Amino acid sequence: MSHNEQAGRWDDVFVDLNDGTRWSATIITLAEVETIMERWAATGEALGGAYFSCSDGLIVRDAGISKMTQVLVGLFSEKRPQRCLA
Repeated sequence: MSHNEQAGRWDDVFVDLNDGTRWSATIITLAEVETIMERWAATGEALGGAYFSCSDGLIVRDAGISKMTQVLVGLFSEKRPQRCLA
């Protein structure tokens, strides 16, 4: 997969707010999780692809920076970043 094809399917993000708080997450699409688990099934990693885990993980449906940004804005608008971000 080329870099352009993979762009927007997962990313590590940091959000710095004016109040001094800092939030972070690894945002990954559902499709990318499936791709990773299929690869792990073949390689034997993660119990043969039986599970997926990543620290501070936030799974989103749609790929792309703008879609991921919409999710982040929504979490902060609902004042719920602690539900999904560290």
